[in-house]
This record gives sequence, C-alpha cells and structure tokens, in this order.
Amino acid sequence: MKISIIGAGALGCLFAGLLTEAKEDVTLISHTPEQARVIRKRGVKITNSSGIRTVCVNALSEPKAEHLPDLILIAVKAYDTDSAARTAATIRKPDTIVLTLQNGLGNVETLAEYIPPRNIAQGVTIQASTLLDIGSVYHAAAGLTVIGSWNRDILASLEDVKKVFNSASIPTEVTSRIDVAVWRKLLVNIAINPVSALTGVRNGDLLRFEEVMLVMKEAVSEAARVAQTVGVKLPDQDAFYDVFVAAKETARNKSSMLQDLQRGKETEIDYLNGGIVMLGRKHGVPTPVNEALAQAVNRRSDTSMLRFLEPKELLRFLPAKPIRTA
Repeated sequence: MKISIIGAGALGCLFAGLLTEAKEDVTLISHTPEQARVIRKRGVKITNSSGIRTVCVNALSEPKAEHLPDLILIAVKAYDTDSAARTAATIRKPDTIVLTLQNGLGNVETLAEYIPPRNIAQGVTIQASTLLDIGSVYHAAAGLTVIGSWNRDILASLEDVKKVFNSASIPTEVTSRIDVAVWRKLLVNIAINPVSALTGVRNGDLLRFEEVMLVMKEAVSEAARVAQTVGVKLPDQDAFYDVFVAAKETARNKSSMLQDLQRGKETEIDYLNGGIVMLGRKHGVPTPVNEALAQAVNRRSDTSMLRFLEPKELLRFLPAKPIRTA
C-alpha cells in the first residue's frame, strides 16, 4: 500500500518506521526541510524494551504531486490540522482514504473543509510513543488502534488498512461506531493531560491524590454529559474507568501536555477540555471544571516561569455544588 504520513512527531515517526519495516511504500511528510533531511540521513530510530533499531524512511517536507497515496495518515497536533488538510488535498486520489489518529475534537470537521467527507476516516491509538529527538522515538507499548468512519461505504477499504497495520505490528480493529472510541479516549485525555500538566505529576501518581482524583472525575462527568447530549452512547461502566486504567498502564509516563509545557510548546488544550466547553455551551451543558482547567493551562502556557500546583490547589476548580444529573 502506498502511504503518506503527515507529521513527523512521535506517532508519525513510529508508524512510518513500523510500516516501512513491513515493506509498505511509505513517505513521511515533515514540518521543515531540516527535519526531513535529518530523517533521510539518519533514518527513524525506534527504542523499546528489546533494544534500539533504525529504519531507513523516505522523508520529505514538500510532498510530490505525482506521489498519489492510497492512504494519508494525519499525525499532527490538532492545532496543525488545517495545514495538514491542505497538504493532503494536494496529493490525494479520488479514492484515497484520509485517516486521522489525532486527539481532541474538531479534526474531522477541519479535514472536511478540504477533503470530501466520504474519504475521511478517524481513529484512536493507544500506541505509546515519545519523541526523543528528530526521527527518534521511545516505543513504550504496542496498544490497540481502532479505526472507523461515519461513511459506511469505506469500511471495506478500512479492512485493507487494518490488514496492513496488523502486518506491521500495529494491532488494529475496525469499528462502525468510531464516535464511541473517540470519546472514550477523549475522556482519558481531558482528565490526565491538563491535571498532570498543572501539577507536574506523572500519570500513575495522579491516582495518589484525593484532590486530583476529584477534579479528574468531575471533568470526566461533565464530558460524559456532553457526549450523551450529542448522541454518543458510552459504555454503561463508570466513565472514569478508562482514565483509571490508562493512568495505571502509563504510570511512569509524563503526559504529552506536561511535556509540551516543559518544552515551551503549544498545547492541545483548546481541542481537549476547550472542545468540551465549546460543545457544552452549544448544547446547554455546563462544564465549569473543564473550563477552569483549560483556562489554567492556557495561562500557564503564556508564562516563562512554570510553577506547578500543589494537588490541594486544584480544589478551587471544583464548583461549590458539583452539577449532577438524575
């Protein structure tokens, strides 16, 4: 399969390396010429518990119009989706699938401004990877990737993508209810990412503090009410269950948002908790905790001095009387 991957961060490099190893025709499209040059010269280095290996990957900063892929994988941060969508539009064929594995809300809608909705697929992945340097990733765990589309006509094509991914040691399933998978991961992200970023606490240690747990649970409860309002039927189990499991399984990890703040980079907060706030306002669902978290992370992004909050300081994000539904 001919595959273009837009975004040379942790996920893009990991998928490019794994798919290239599986003998797929992969082109990694990076943000800058320098980044592409380094990857072409050094390859993609994948480090895991078994050791280190390097994969020679074709990397470009300017995609070639004649390279028309069967699959375009969007692997950029949510705030770069518009740019990635414009790039994808220049290299796609009429039947090219454009698959986003991004976090947050609004990515599909942005892609649809440039790509016919019938060609768009969405997915979530639990592949745990961290970018160490240009083209160098630490692959902590090979978690499940779930892909799907609201357009049932391309589900058969996604079965072909699934086979390719599985052959590249990327465990993958296809679902007809991708909205549920997307929202389940969203709830994990809106709990772990901002709270770890504000406190400087690694994922597993978040569960040690009662104050932190209270805030995360209330943020998830608000988001679950928004999901219900927009017609997403989440599993009957406690909505916080996935957060608890994810924090345990990635206990030693720093969240991506904490890493972004420490590196002075832009965060995805406006597409995570901020996205919940916007959707809540649209549908009349109060989301005060998500709004407080989003505002706090945005304020933290604007300062050069990063002071982490004590867990008890998070209690001020809770409303006096948490909003509940019957």
